[in-house]
Amino acid sequence: MNTIQIDEATQFVWDVIIIGAGVAGGSLAIQTSRRGLKTLLIEAKAFPREKVCGGCLNQRAQESLKRLGILESLLNRGAVRINTLDLRIRRTAVLWQIPSLLSVRRSTLDETMVKTAIESGADFLAETSATVKLETADSQGNSTFRRIAICHRDQSAIVEAKIVIAADGLTRSSLRELPLFQSRATIDSRIGVQAIVVRGEMQPSLPKETLQMLVSDSGYVGLSHTDGGMLDLAAAIDPKAIHEYGGIATIIERILSDCLRCDVRLPSDLTWQATPHLTRSSTIVSSHRLLSVGDSIGYVEPFTGEGMSWALSSAEAVLPYIVSTKESGWEISTSSAWSSWVQHQHVRKQRQCRWIARQLRRPRISAFILHVCNAFPPIRATLIRKATS
Repeated sequence: MNTIQIDEATQFVWDVIIIGAGVAGGSLAIQTSRRGLKTLLIEAKAFPREKVCGGCLNQRAQESLKRLGILESLLNRGAVRINTLDLRIRRTAVLWQIPSLLSVRRSTLDETMVKTAIESGADFLAETSATVKLETADSQGNSTFRRIAICHRDQSAIVEAKIVIAADGLTRSSLRELPLFQSRATIDSRIGVQAIVVRGEMQPSLPKETLQMLVSDSGYVGLSHTDGGMLDLAAAIDPKAIHEYGGIATIIERILSDCLRCDVRLPSDLTWQATPHLTRSSTIVSSHRLLSVGDSIGYVEPFTGEGMSWALSSAEAVLPYIVSTKESGWEISTSSAWSSWVQHQHVRKQRQCRWIARQLRRPRISAFILHVCNAFPPIRATLIRKATS
């Protein structure tokens, strides 16, 4: 899908370079290119690719995709509507109607966004690593661009942009030469794991419009139908449990079997992907002509697609800062303004996810909360709205 060669990319000072073609980076590239900004989108991996993600888009995420004009495309490619939550915590089970979620594979979602960005005028480089270079003290206030070292196979070069957006996920690999930008994982953070399963290769079968969430002491597993006739199996698991039970597949099978009250065996040929520790914080999210968005801001253990919603909302929020830099030049206040937005908006939205994550680590208390919610519909409606809307 590359639209440009490395040597060609060095011929311009780009209006914006976006590092990472995930949800935040891909959606932002659509917006910047539509605004007439000369945009270069860089992705380190071969593309398209699967990523560790539950694949469920909540109501806020769907509204963002509608504004981008790609929601209908995802439905046409087979994205599945989910309207029922089958939640099981140990041996306690509830079946709740929920606001419609949309289940779609990350390969499908990200490919759709990148193709739309290219059609809108963005250039794209896949299988290309990018490293933001450390600026000297003198250049912090005077330079009119930011430098990025890029490498594609045996080619390498330095490219320049008026503003750089780091949207390359949890570990911020593009910022590895900037020590202050390194993210920190919490001590008890779980890791994310995921596999795509051919529909029919797992028993018992799952109703098509149902999201199944299975919670244990060691973590939780989410299952949903997705496009391409597949099941998306995603989980947040304690790393110690993976080591204790002898691997990802074994601990997943254990959680499935305990919660579903039957013996579950996964296909032996599944390809598992895993993330670094999920729950992370980042003290620094902006610098001279450099802003972080999406998971690079910081992340909280997800439950029903919050991560993708946060990524989309941060991409929308950062757009005015990029446009302003193009039109009026870089303002020193831009860095502090973006940091303030992250603190007051993004971090605030993560609080409810932190609360849910804490409860899921205490299955007995969580099971009690489920009983209360079933007994008091208004409480149930509030919890569902906070978790899925």
